[in-house]
Amino acid sequence: MDNTCRFIIIDDNQINVLISELIIRKTNNDAHIQSFSMAPEALQYIEEEYGNSEPNKNTLLFLDLHMPEMDGFEFLERFMQLSPVI
Repeated sequence: MDNTCRFIIIDDNQINVLISELIIRKTNNDAHIQSFSMAPEALQYIEEEYGNSEPNKNTLLFLDLHMPEMDGFEFLERFMQLSPVI
């Protein structure tokens, strides 16, 4: 079982991403953080990274609701359609 703390940040505002990363690092310097400025890229990453993985790969997701191209609400709708393992 992998005990690494994992975080995904999806936000088009780079200042928000930087602040989130700094807070996470202050709490856990060894955390694995993956950041995206576009929701479709994050969705693709999640599907590839977590689609066929073991179910104990817990990850905390920080999601901006107001973004261009795909907002947070649309992201959540598409996320819920992914494989049941995710």
